[in-house]
Amino acid sequence: MKRIFTGHTRVQLMLFLLCPIALNFLNSCKGEGKKITVNGVTYTNYNVKAKDTTYYDIKNNKYKFLGMIPDSLRTSEQQKVINAIKDILLNGVAVENNKQVLKFSKEECAARGLPANYYEELKNNIRTNNSYFEAYGIKDVAGMKAEQDSSLKGQIK
Repeated sequence: MKRIFTGHTRVQLMLFLLCPIALNFLNSCKGEGKKITVNGVTYTNYNVKAKDTTYYDIKNNKYKFLGMIPDSLRTSEQQKVINAIKDILLNGVAVENNKQVLKFSKEECAARGLPANYYEELKNNIRTNNSYFEAYGIKDVAGMKAEQDSSLKGQIK
């Protein structure tokens, strides 16, 4: 498989794209974000107001992030949220000028099953991703999105 960018594996990039949106359900904070520096590269994280949340699976095990719960142990409501996020990532996020863009309105996301409190978080995650792509000089966001879409197509239940 062709690597899109040097220094990043496909798995690392997929985790970067999916983790903030599908796993890191935090309350969003309106503001300018927080500068993050990793290995000398600085980008802006727009998800700066974390909410202490604990998710429980059907066996009452605790998880910090919803996406960490194994599929077989998720409640039906948790699975619906995960599926809504995957659907929106696949059908509602596009790439324009090497940046991710959310094409769906808050109402369209809600109609697809995304709880209202996650919409701003989704927008902030996209802003964070775009800041990361720019900071790291990632030039093929469209190619990365195509790989993500390929992976997501078989996952929506």
